This record gives sequence, C-alpha cells and structure tokens, in this order.
Amino acid sequence: DTDYSGTLSASDIDGDALTYSVITNPSDGSLSIGTTTTTSPSLSFDGNDYVDVSYTSGQIGSEISISAWVNLSSNSNGGHIIFNGCCGTDATWYWGMILEHSDAGGGIQPKIMLHTDQGINGGGHKPSSGTGIITPNSGWHHVSMTYGSNTLKIYLDGTAVHTETVQGSDVTESNMVNIGGWENADGTFTGSMDGNIDEVAIWNTELTESQIQSYMSTPPTGSESGLVGYWKFNEGSGTTASDATSNSNDGTISGATWSTDVPFTGATTTSALTWSVRAKASLSTYNDNDNYLGVASSATNVFDASYDALEPPAAPGSSISLYFPHAEWDYLLGDNFSTDARPVVALTDTMQVWDFVVKSTDAGEATLTFVYASVPSVPVILENTATGARQTLSNNATYTFTAVADSAHPFRVSIGDTTAPTLTLGASCSGPAILISDS
Repeated sequence: DTDYSGTLSASDIDGDALTYSVITNPSDGSLSIGTTTTTSPSLSFDGNDYVDVSYTSGQIGSEISISAWVNLSSNSNGGHIIFNGCCGTDATWYWGMILEHSDAGGGIQPKIMLHTDQGINGGGHKPSSGTGIITPNSGWHHVSMTYGSNTLKIYLDGTAVHTETVQGSDVTESNMVNIGGWENADGTFTGSMDGNIDEVAIWNTELTESQIQSYMSTPPTGSESGLVGYWKFNEGSGTTASDATSNSNDGTISGATWSTDVPFTGATTTSALTWSVRAKASLSTYNDNDNYLGVASSATNVFDASYDALEPPAAPGSSISLYFPHAEWDYLLGDNFSTDARPVVALTDTMQVWDFVVKSTDAGEATLTFVYASVPSVPVILENTATGARQTLSNNATYTFTAVADSAHPFRVSIGDTTAPTLTLGASCSGPAILISDS
C-alpha cells in the first residue's frame, strides 16, 4: 500500500481561493479532505465612514484613470468613491470619482472632478440626463474614468457613457486622498458613501475601453505599469487598507466595516460572442451577476462547449440565481446555464428569443439589470411570462419584481426588428370591382 499527500487549489463561484489538503489514508482507499478558504471582502460604508490614504502628490502626470466596484444600498443617494483634495472652505479639490443623485430624470450618475493646469469645472463632469444611471440596491456596478490628450471619458460597467473635451497638459493633485468621503480644510473628515466599495485603482495612464473591460473580469495584480494605487480591501479585519502596489499608499479605515458581499470578477465565455447582454439579478445583499445571452458566428441552437456555460451551484445560505433552462439539450452535467449563445442571424423582421428563470431562497424585491455589449440597434423586450408584463430594455436598464422564496420566476428576452411591413400602392387599379364583405 502507498500513502499519498498533495494540495489541490481551486476557486469558488465568487472567485475566492479554495485550498483542499489531501492527507494520507488507510489502505482501504478512503479519502479525507480538509478545506481552507481565503475570502476577498469589500468595505461597507453607511454614510459616515471613510478611508484616509497616506498619499504623496506628484504620482499623476498628463494622464489619469480611476476605477472601482460599487454596490449602493437601497436608501443611498450616492457618495464619494475616491477623492483627492479637500472640500472645506478653500475647496482645493483636484481629482475624484463621485456618485451623485443629480440627474433631472431621477437617478444616480457617476461624476468626475478633474483639475488640470488649465483650470477646473466647478460643477464636475457627468453624463447627460438619463444616461449612465445606477439604481440603488441593483447589485454591483463597475465605475471608471480615463483622461488623456484633452479627452475625458466616463464608463459604467465597461461601456462609455460620456465623452468630453477637457483642456490641460497635466493633472494637478494634493497629498490628501480619501475613499468613501473627503477631508475638510480643518483636518476633519466627512463620509458620504452609503453602500459597498471594492477594488479601487488609480493609474497614471489613460486606459483603453478594452483594458477596462479586461480588468473587470481579471483584476490587476498590483505590479502593472502605470498603476499608482490599488486597494483590494482583502484584509478582512483591522483598520488598514493596504495598497497592493509598491507605492505604499496605505489607508486607515474609519467606521467602514468588512463585508463578504463582493462583485463577481471571474472570467466568462463572452469574449468570443459577436454581441451579448449581461443579465444580473440581486435581492438584498446577494446577487448573481455573471449571466449572458448573445450570439456567435459558429454557435448553434443546441449546446456549444465553446460558448454555453453551466450555472454554478448556489452558495450555502441565502442566494439568488439567474439561469437559462435547457433540459432539451440533454447535457450530462446539468440543465441550467449561465451563458446561452445562439447563431448570428439577420434581425430584420426576425426576433431571437431567450427564456431565463430567476430563483431566490428569500422573498423580497428582486432587481434585474441588463448590460449591453455591441447589441444591434433593434428593440429588446423583456417579458415577465408569469404576469405578461413587458418592458423595452436599453443598456443598464433595470426591472424589479416581488420574488417568492424558493419559487422559479420565468422571464423572456426577445431581440429583433418588430417593424410592421409597409404596403406601397402603385398605379390605379382597373377592371372588375372587388367586393370585400365584413370589413
């Protein structure tokens, strides 16, 4: 008989590292496995909390990029994500990324503060009314900005929602950096964020849209060129938020608490899709964000190993799941899928239809969010097939419904051209009269 030992490493559905230690066993062949879990928490802010970062100015030059994951609580009015400078009597703010409840149509939008060597815009920079809206309690959203060559861009969930010309050859800054709030002129602090923040990064380069999307699914390691500060919030305890770069921009946490509610940033199969819609479901503090419907040139209407992905099993305890049911595929490993890819077809006078199910362990108000990636300019219709309610979708649109615990709630997304055909009359008709009755 031979005894064996070894280590098997894996990741769970939230991207947390799992280590399975295999120990020696008796010769009867039984196996004993012990597990240890490394969590990757976020920071939770309740409106009075902040992180004071030890920062030295001069790390930003002619370009800057900022990114973070945020999850607003149900009663949130937004707040400061990260801020350089102070907002006291002298108002010497420089750069920052804020979520502000200022949209005329009602909603929370990202707003960028940017001070260059050619001046400032005192009101900040934000998308037009009705664009780039974040709804409280709608789960995690990725917010980012880039600036370079006099061009400022704002992104929401990897999609540009605002582009603006801002003159300046250098971005000015101070030694004061805060996350979740700001430092006043008198040295006191004010918190503002009501919700969770995770994975905050500052770069002294102008990231491209593809780089932003790549870092959404595969976060930086901390050693990337141009990465000035990166706060993963992975400590899970204590009052220090460590900078993952070698620049030692560590922060001191005041009031904010550690949370196990984190964004899903695992890799997906969508990179090969021609276009896709990301469907996210959330209820209370938990969510299922990694679900995709879309098309690919070589996909079929049956299971495609290159595109279709199984829905992971729900985590223990409270959870919500969104999946595409396909029992007819007769797939050995399961019937429910998180990615459902179809073949590319012309959508003129044609609609592609996807059915999906949302199921929660708890009752309450659930929110669905839909994020577009290169979706054609055709109608996208969501139908609650249980009630018959329909809603026209757009990028980052949300839909709320009352979930019943442990019940499957069916939905349908139809995408395509629904324009009615037109009839053009030619020359006047002649000949026998035509009688149409009952018309």
